[in-house]
Amino acid sequence: MEETKKFTLSEEENNSALEKIKATNKTLSVQKGEIKEAFKKDNEIKARNSEVYKSIETQEAICVTWRTLFKIIGNSKDAFNIYVQRLTLKHLLDLANVHLYNLNRRYSLQMETDYKPKEELDFNLIDHYQTDQARLVDTSSGGEKFIISLALALGLSDLASKNVKIDSLFIDEGFGTLDGNTLETVISTLETLQAQGKMIGIISHVENLKERIPTQIKINKKSNGVSVVELV
Repeated sequence: MEETKKFTLSEEENNSALEKIKATNKTLSVQKGEIKEAFKKDNEIKARNSEVYKSIETQEAICVTWRTLFKIIGNSKDAFNIYVQRLTLKHLLDLANVHLYNLNRRYSLQMETDYKPKEELDFNLIDHYQTDQARLVDTSSGGEKFIISLALALGLSDLASKNVKIDSLFIDEGFGTLDGNTLETVISTLETLQAQGKMIGIISHVENLKERIPTQIKINKKSNGVSVVELV
Protein backbone atom coordinates (compact mmCIF):
# COMPACT_ATOMS: atom_id res chain seq x y z
CA MET A 1 0.00 0.00 0.00
CA GLU A 2 1.09 3.55 -0.80
CA GLU A 3 2.09 5.73 2.10
CA THR A 4 -0.65 8.24 3.01
CA LYS A 5 0.39 11.83 2.06
CA LYS A 6 0.48 14.42 4.82
CA PHE A 7 -1.16 17.80 4.10
CA THR A 8 -0.56 19.40 7.48
CA LEU A 9 1.55 22.59 7.27
CA SER A 10 3.85 23.73 9.97
CA GLU A 11 3.21 26.92 11.93
CA GLU A 12 6.12 28.61 10.21
CA GLU A 13 4.75 27.77 6.77
CA ASN A 14 1.28 29.04 7.73
CA ASN A 15 2.70 32.31 9.03
CA SER A 16 4.68 32.78 5.82
CA ALA A 17 1.59 32.17 3.66
CA LEU A 18 -0.44 34.53 5.82
CA GLU A 19 2.13 37.32 5.39
CA LYS A 20 2.01 36.88 1.63
CA ILE A 21 -1.79 37.09 1.66
CA LYS A 22 -1.67 40.22 3.83
CA ALA A 23 0.86 41.83 1.48
CA THR A 24 -1.25 40.97 -1.58
CA ASN A 25 -4.38 42.32 0.15
CA LYS A 26 -2.58 45.55 1.01
CA THR A 27 -1.41 45.97 -2.58
CA LEU A 28 -4.93 45.35 -3.90
CA SER A 29 -6.40 47.81 -1.39
CA VAL A 30 -3.96 50.49 -2.55
CA GLN A 31 -4.84 49.79 -6.20
CA LYS A 32 -8.56 49.90 -5.35
CA GLY A 33 -8.11 53.28 -3.72
CA GLU A 34 -6.19 54.61 -6.73
CA ILE A 35 -8.91 53.36 -9.09
CA LYS A 36 -11.67 54.91 -6.97
CA GLU A 37 -9.75 58.19 -6.91
CA ALA A 38 -9.28 58.04 -10.71
CA PHE A 39 -13.01 57.43 -11.23
CA LYS A 40 -13.79 60.32 -8.88
CA LYS A 41 -11.51 62.69 -10.79
CA ASP A 42 -12.93 61.45 -14.13
CA ASN A 43 -16.48 62.16 -12.99
CA GLU A 44 -15.43 65.62 -11.79
CA ILE A 45 -13.85 66.33 -15.20
CA LYS A 46 -16.96 65.08 -17.01
CA ALA A 47 -19.16 67.28 -14.83
CA ARG A 48 -17.01 70.33 -15.55
CA ASN A 49 -16.99 69.58 -19.31
CA SER A 50 -20.54 68.31 -19.74
CA GLU A 51 -21.28 70.90 -22.45
CA VAL A 52 -18.12 69.93 -24.33
CA TYR A 53 -19.13 66.28 -24.25
CA LYS A 54 -22.58 67.16 -25.58
CA SER A 55 -20.96 69.11 -28.41
CA ILE A 56 -18.70 66.16 -29.21
CA GLU A 57 -21.69 63.80 -29.31
CA THR A 58 -23.51 66.18 -31.64
CA GLN A 59 -20.51 66.40 -33.98
CA GLU A 60 -20.11 62.62 -33.93
CA ALA A 61 -23.73 62.25 -35.06
CA ILE A 62 -23.08 64.72 -37.89
CA CYS A 63 -19.93 62.83 -38.90
CA VAL A 64 -21.91 59.59 -39.07
CA THR A 65 -24.34 61.26 -41.50
CA TRP A 66 -21.53 62.57 -43.71
CA ARG A 67 -19.67 59.25 -43.64
CA THR A 68 -22.86 57.48 -44.72
CA LEU A 69 -23.43 60.00 -47.52
CA PHE A 70 -19.78 59.70 -48.57
CA LYS A 71 -20.18 55.93 -48.76
CA ILE A 72 -23.34 56.25 -50.87
CA ILE A 73 -21.96 58.69 -53.44
CA GLY A 74 -18.59 56.95 -53.77
CA ASN A 75 -15.52 56.42 -51.67
CA SER A 76 -12.97 58.75 -53.23
CA LYS A 77 -11.70 62.26 -52.66
CA ASP A 78 -13.55 63.61 -55.73
CA ALA A 79 -16.79 61.69 -55.09
CA PHE A 80 -18.77 64.61 -53.66
CA ASN A 81 -17.65 66.99 -56.42
CA ILE A 82 -18.72 64.50 -59.07
CA TYR A 83 -22.02 63.91 -57.29
CA VAL A 84 -22.83 67.65 -57.30
CA GLN A 85 -21.66 68.03 -60.91
CA ARG A 86 -23.92 65.18 -61.99
CA LEU A 87 -26.88 66.77 -60.20
CA THR A 88 -26.19 70.08 -61.95
CA LEU A 89 -25.74 68.38 -65.33
CA LYS A 90 -28.98 66.44 -64.81
CA HIS A 91 -30.80 69.72 -64.17
CA LEU A 92 -29.18 71.30 -67.25
CA LEU A 93 -30.24 68.38 -69.47
CA ASP A 94 -33.81 68.60 -68.15
CA LEU A 95 -33.93 72.28 -69.10
CA ALA A 96 -32.26 71.63 -72.47
CA ASN A 97 -34.76 68.86 -73.26
CA VAL A 98 -37.62 71.33 -72.94
CA HIS A 99 -36.08 73.45 -75.70
CA LEU A 100 -35.01 70.39 -77.71
CA TYR A 101 -38.60 69.14 -77.67
CA ASN A 102 -39.71 72.40 -79.29
CA LEU A 103 -36.86 72.33 -81.82
CA ASN A 104 -36.97 68.64 -82.77
CA ARG A 105 -39.22 66.17 -80.96
CA ARG A 106 -37.23 63.24 -82.28
CA TYR A 107 -34.40 63.65 -79.79
CA SER A 108 -33.74 64.10 -76.09
CA LEU A 109 -30.62 64.05 -73.94
CA GLN A 110 -30.05 61.54 -71.15
CA MET A 111 -27.27 60.90 -68.65
CA GLU A 112 -25.73 57.48 -68.18
CA THR A 113 -26.90 55.69 -65.03
CA ASP A 114 -23.92 53.34 -65.05
CA TYR A 115 -20.59 54.89 -65.90
CA LYS A 116 -16.88 54.23 -65.75
CA PRO A 117 -14.25 56.45 -64.10
CA LYS A 118 -13.69 59.67 -66.09
CA GLU A 119 -17.09 59.18 -67.81
CA GLU A 120 -19.26 60.52 -64.98
CA LEU A 121 -20.41 63.56 -66.97
CA ASP A 122 -21.08 61.82 -70.28
CA PHE A 123 -24.58 61.84 -71.74
CA ASN A 124 -26.27 60.28 -74.76
CA LEU A 125 -28.68 61.30 -77.47
CA ILE A 126 -31.98 59.38 -77.34
CA ASP A 127 -33.63 58.79 -80.74
CA HIS A 128 -37.38 58.48 -80.18
CA TYR A 129 -37.94 57.54 -83.84
CA GLN A 130 -35.65 54.51 -83.40
CA THR A 131 -37.27 52.77 -80.40
CA ASP A 132 -35.59 55.20 -77.98
CA GLN A 133 -32.13 53.96 -78.81
CA ALA A 134 -29.27 55.76 -77.09
CA ARG A 135 -26.24 56.84 -79.08
CA LEU A 136 -23.33 59.19 -78.71
CA VAL A 137 -23.94 62.83 -79.58
CA ASP A 138 -20.85 62.69 -81.81
CA THR A 139 -22.70 60.31 -84.17
CA SER A 140 -25.31 62.95 -85.03
CA SER A 141 -25.21 65.04 -88.18
CA GLY A 142 -24.07 68.65 -88.38
CA GLY A 143 -27.63 69.96 -88.29
CA GLU A 144 -28.52 67.75 -85.34
CA LYS A 145 -25.43 68.89 -83.43
CA PHE A 146 -26.42 72.51 -84.04
CA ILE A 147 -29.92 71.87 -82.64
CA ILE A 148 -28.47 70.05 -79.62
CA SER A 149 -25.93 72.82 -78.98
CA LEU A 150 -28.65 75.45 -79.23
CA ALA A 151 -30.88 73.52 -76.80
CA LEU A 152 -27.97 73.19 -74.34
CA ALA A 153 -27.17 76.90 -74.66
CA LEU A 154 -30.78 77.83 -73.97
CA GLY A 155 -30.89 75.37 -71.06
CA LEU A 156 -27.68 76.85 -69.65
CA SER A 157 -29.24 80.31 -69.95
CA ASP A 158 -32.25 79.10 -67.95
CA LEU A 159 -29.99 77.47 -65.37
CA ALA A 160 -27.82 80.54 -64.90
CA SER A 161 -30.74 82.99 -64.90
CA LYS A 162 -31.60 82.03 -61.30
CA ASN A 163 -28.48 83.85 -60.11
CA VAL A 164 -27.41 85.91 -63.13
CA LYS A 165 -29.57 87.80 -65.55
CA ILE A 166 -28.70 86.87 -69.14
CA ASP A 167 -30.14 89.28 -71.71
CA SER A 168 -28.22 88.28 -74.84
CA LEU A 169 -27.47 85.21 -76.93
CA PHE A 170 -25.03 85.09 -79.84
CA ILE A 171 -24.94 82.21 -82.33
CA ASP A 172 -22.00 81.78 -84.68
CA GLU A 173 -22.86 79.86 -87.88
CA GLY A 174 -24.48 76.42 -87.98
CA PHE A 175 -27.60 77.55 -89.84
CA GLY A 176 -26.27 76.33 -93.15
CA THR A 177 -26.49 72.71 -91.94
CA LEU A 178 -30.25 72.92 -91.29
CA ASP A 179 -33.02 71.89 -93.65
CA GLY A 180 -35.82 74.33 -94.44
CA ASN A 181 -38.29 73.12 -91.80
CA THR A 182 -35.71 72.95 -89.03
CA LEU A 183 -34.36 76.38 -89.95
CA GLU A 184 -37.87 77.79 -89.69
CA THR A 185 -38.33 76.18 -86.27
CA VAL A 186 -35.03 77.56 -85.01
CA ILE A 187 -35.76 81.07 -86.23
CA SER A 188 -39.24 80.99 -84.68
CA THR A 189 -37.71 79.91 -81.38
CA LEU A 190 -35.18 82.73 -81.48
CA GLU A 191 -37.91 85.23 -82.36
CA THR A 192 -39.86 84.06 -79.31
CA LEU A 193 -36.83 84.62 -77.12
CA GLN A 194 -36.38 88.06 -78.63
CA ALA A 195 -40.02 88.87 -77.85
CA GLN A 196 -39.30 87.91 -74.24
CA GLY A 197 -36.69 90.65 -74.03
CA LYS A 198 -33.49 88.88 -75.01
CA MET A 199 -31.10 90.29 -77.57
CA ILE A 200 -30.31 87.60 -80.17
CA GLY A 201 -27.21 87.95 -82.32
CA ILE A 202 -26.65 85.69 -85.33
CA ILE A 203 -23.40 85.37 -87.29
CA SER A 204 -24.17 83.61 -90.56
CA HIS A 205 -23.80 83.59 -94.35
CA VAL A 206 -27.20 81.98 -94.99
CA GLU A 207 -29.10 84.19 -97.42
CA ASN A 208 -32.53 83.06 -96.18
CA LEU A 209 -31.89 84.69 -92.82
CA LYS A 210 -31.59 88.19 -94.22
CA GLU A 211 -35.31 88.76 -94.68
CA ARG A 212 -36.05 87.47 -91.15
CA ILE A 213 -33.54 89.71 -89.35
CA PRO A 214 -34.64 93.36 -89.21
CA THR A 215 -31.35 94.80 -87.93
CA GLN A 216 -28.18 93.65 -89.70
CA ILE A 217 -24.50 94.47 -89.51
CA LYS A 218 -22.79 93.77 -92.81
CA ILE A 219 -19.07 93.60 -93.45
CA ASN A 220 -18.18 94.57 -97.02
CA LYS A 221 -14.71 93.88 -98.39
CA LYS A 222 -12.97 96.71 -100.18
CA SER A 223 -9.69 96.81 -102.03
CA ASN A 224 -6.27 96.47 -100.40
CA GLY A 225 -7.62 94.18 -97.64
CA VAL A 226 -9.84 96.89 -96.17
CA SER A 227 -13.38 96.08 -94.96
CA VAL A 228 -16.24 98.41 -94.16
CA VAL A 229 -18.88 97.80 -91.51
CA GLU A 230 -22.39 98.82 -92.53
CA LEU A 231 -25.54 98.91 -90.38
CA VAL A 232 -28.64 97.95 -92.38
